[in-house]
Amino acid sequence: DTFDLPAVYQITPPVDHAECPTWDPRTGLLYYVDIHSGRIFTYEYTSKKIYSIQLNGEVAPVIPSKSDPNQLIVGLNRSVVVVEWDGKQNLGNQRVLATVQKDHPKSRMNDGKADNEGRVWIGSMGYETKDGVLSPNGGALFKITKENVLHPTPVISPVNISNGLAWNKAHNKFYYIDTPTQVIAQYNYDNEKGEISKRKVAFDLRTNGLDNYPDGMTIDEEDNLWIALYGGGSVIKVR
Repeated sequence: DTFDLPAVYQITPPVDHAECPTWDPRTGLLYYVDIHSGRIFTYEYTSKKIYSIQLNGEVAPVIPSKSDPNQLIVGLNRSVVVVEWDGKQNLGNQRVLATVQKDHPKSRMNDGKADNEGRVWIGSMGYETKDGVLSPNGGALFKITKENVLHPTPVISPVNISNGLAWNKAHNKFYYIDTPTQVIAQYNYDNEKGEISKRKVAFDLRTNGLDNYPDGMTIDEEDNLWIALYGGGSVIKVR
């Protein structure tokens, strides 16, 4: 199949390691992070202005709260924290919800999203040296609900680099990336219980002639997956 390629524009200055773009239609702000510098940014669509705050540690992901657009759920090192910020000027309080993987003290949070019921799915990755050598099986994907907020439930464990995740429009399928595996996994999803089952491979980069690594992922209204490729400088569309 062919489709028209969209125009691509650079809208922000470069950063070291940009991740986790998240659009909040309530405020007209695009959130993103620079992981290693500990900065959270917003890009205001109407004014084209960029704002940022600085946290103490490595930061990813950033998830705006449904109940309050001035509250963010943020991965900070191995912790999940609530950060009060209006997206522009005023940085308020920070409150730790949970800290995970005490048996992997050098692991860190990496990517995450909230499902349509408000449950937070957030994943970690193993320690990575300055030379890019990764400690294998040092991560996990966790689910956080109001019932287990102090002790998040590991849903997929162990993993190497917990990365992109998405739900289909019917909320009965869940897609997940553990980057070094080079596959997009698909699970059956019970939306009422927030549970996954019956893993299978939805897309294997290697068998499709791609020698890159899947990273971030989103899904459109037609249930097409859009996957950013680390080491590939590209985004692919998977039907």
